[in-house]
Amino acid sequence: MKKFILILIAFSAAFISAKADSQALNLQMKDGTVHSFLLSEMPVITMENNQLIVTSSNTTAVYDLYSVSMYAYGEPSSGINQTTIESKFTRIGDNIIFNGIDNAEKVRIYSVNGTIINANKEASGNNVIVSLSEIPAGIYIVKANNITVKITKR
Repeated sequence: MKKFILILIAFSAAFISAKADSQALNLQMKDGTVHSFLLSEMPVITMENNQLIVTSSNTTAVYDLYSVSMYAYGEPSSGINQTTIESKFTRIGDNIIFNGIDNAEKVRIYSVNGTIINANKEASGNNVIVSLSEIPAGIYIVKANNITVKITKR
């Protein structure tokens, strides 16, 4: 009987742990859209200069503070999960690889003062590879498929 109870407790703990991995930080915007960040990616919220900044293990998103209606923890939005998959990116060295984008023209890089930066962009199948090797060190804003990300090149 003790063995059965221990096995039941072990399965319950595994189920609860798996459930926690599917929880998200949800940002409800004033226009009705919802942006989700999985808690397993360790999102951190900061507010500065009238901006709400969400930094996770693989991305940084910047929002106008006054466009955010509320934020809460819960199940990820099903619509955002699909968008997140389509707009996911990976940074490897001086390259940023955007998954789910087939046109390099959909990716734009801006300096902090708003000037468009010409960087080498190459479409490869359903991905766009952006090379940052030719641009100087600094902070840049990258926009792709309605996602805005702040990138720091050192």
